[in-house]
Amino acid sequence: MGDSDIFVEFTGTDISLVTLATSIVACDLADNGFEIEPVEVEYDFNTPLGDNIIFPYYFQEPVFCSLARIEKFLGEKLSADDCIKALERMGVKAEITKGVERGSKDETGEGLLTWPPEYRNDFLHAADIVEDVMIGRGLNSFKPERPSETTIGRLKLATIFGRQVKEIFIGMGYQEMIYNYLGSYTDLVEKMHAKGIGNRSEKIIRIANPMTENYEYVRDSVIASLMESESVSGHSVYPHKLFEVGKIAYHETGNEISTDNTGTVTRQYAGFLHADKEANFNTAAGHLQTLFYYLSREYEVEESGDARFIPGRAAAILYNGKKIGVFGEIHPEVLENWGITVPCIAGEIDLDSLL
Repeated sequence: MGDSDIFVEFTGTDISLVTLATSIVACDLADNGFEIEPVEVEYDFNTPLGDNIIFPYYFQEPVFCSLARIEKFLGEKLSADDCIKALERMGVKAEITKGVERGSKDETGEGLLTWPPEYRNDFLHAADIVEDVMIGRGLNSFKPERPSETTIGRLKLATIFGRQVKEIFIGMGYQEMIYNYLGSYTDLVEKMHAKGIGNRSEKIIRIANPMTENYEYVRDSVIASLMESESVSGHSVYPHKLFEVGKIAYHETGNEISTDNTGTVTRQYAGFLHADKEANFNTAAGHLQTLFYYLSREYEVEESGDARFIPGRAAAILYNGKKIGVFGEIHPEVLENWGITVPCIAGEIDLDSLL
């Protein structure tokens, strides 16, 4: 019963995602006994995969994983042949070779070069290979071990300090917010004038395989998140006073080097926003002074050219001679981008620099 010949067509805006979806459906149909026949698509423009593509199209790149990493992560030394057999059970093709892991600065070592199945596009790091080795071999095959060391759980200094900052903001009448660390290019860059002075758009981190454009970039500032909340709060009674203590990340620069091999820097920031018709630069300066007073920290300020703020009404925050933040009156164009109709003051501080 049913049709014997089926033609499947896919439409989308991202050629890689459309190609992956095509491969997934083709594999599903093949598992159900269908014979998959290739279809050549001729584009009148050049795509990242070419202008003439035969679908299904295998476009995944091979990933190298060292045997040393497999042993380190799994706690057991496995031979290359054992790893290959485990990967075969997961539908992953692999061969023994020497190489360097993606993003690693280590020397060339012995390991496995793997090719993900046609229907998978989640091999981003050597750790993903280790996971498949573990699952393919079977979790029950690993001998349980008792921890050789005992530790006492305690809060990190950064966590304790962050909670202290939260209590101070709450004492000043601010409401705490918690946001997703991912956002869209429109919200994090375009609406925030990030292409202006300093060109922050060069530092922002883009996700290689985002599910949607709304979660395509890692935020490099807390202020954009606060602006998003304010943009949907126009019906509430003013003043609005919001804050968040959370993480931001950005590409490393010559002045700030990451502590690992990711090429990125992650910091804990505190951001605040005050929306009211009476809010001005002096209001922000007073709240900042209160915060630093209760933190028992001394700070200085200097004029800032941050494009998110009104020229002449923004200041950089200096601690021990190093810039750790900024505050001021939000630029009217930024307010208009977010659809906000009342003046806003905002600021953010690198809390890790205060520890």
